[in-house]
Amino acid sequence: MSDSTEIWNLGTRGSNQLQHHRYLGFESVPHSSGMQLVEGQRPEDFVFSQDSVRIGGYLFRRFAVTPVLLHRPATPDTHEKMLFVYVLSGKLRLTQAGRTVELGAGESAIVIGWQPYLAEIVESASGISVAVDRDVLDSGGISFPHAVRKVVAPALLPSGMAGFFLGLFEARLYPLGLEQVTRLCRVFDSFLVELHLGYVEAARTPEERLEEQRQAILEYAFTQRGTASFSVANIAEHYGMSTRSLQRLFQSAPRSLRDELRDIAGREIS
Repeated sequence: MSDSTEIWNLGTRGSNQLQHHRYLGFESVPHSSGMQLVEGQRPEDFVFSQDSVRIGGYLFRRFAVTPVLLHRPATPDTHEKMLFVYVLSGKLRLTQAGRTVELGAGESAIVIGWQPYLAEIVESASGISVAVDRDVLDSGGISFPHAVRKVVAPALLPSGMAGFFLGLFEARLYPLGLEQVTRLCRVFDSFLVELHLGYVEAARTPEERLEEQRQAILEYAFTQRGTASFSVANIAEHYGMSTRSLQRLFQSAPRSLRDELRDIAGREIS
């Protein structure tokens, strides 16, 4: 039994409207959905429900589904999108471009819309997904990997973002006014930037982090050029370090700290 005619191409015809889709029994699922029952799962036990709403450049979905395989091809509709997935309960596995991540309750991942992927619902799961238009990413300078990647959703629960997601699916809210649309988009804009920064930080190598730390120290040293604070001991004191620890940061660098300071001392201030 079904009270819907579509399953995966949701919310694309209009904005600011809450849509509900539900399938009871696998025989009600369209063949074009890309779904496949997992071994041991009875067709009559299959349940899929989803609420969706498009707000600005974001398509928010809340889903609940019993174990199933979903083969998701790259399509013109998904080509310019990135998908953020957050699991509320259960367990699912995402595979894309040879990389596989497994998500449990409270965990999240990024899926790239311009690559096909496989979603395996390992055990009955519920969650939130957000499809983000490419122009939203570009305008915010947001970049992510070119295959599925598990990400740390920054302070998701403490910051109230889980409540924010779930609150979007209350029918009484719609249609939203222009001011509400703008405010909600800004909330998720900020979250997306924070998510991006967390990914960039996690993706950096230890040496890249060390080089950034060295550069910050040298920039501070340049501001102290010509003063009594321009010395290894005073710079170490500024950072709450011993002189030995400070110099150790430069052991793997092409030049020692003392060499760098001699170079800075000889520069003309522009």
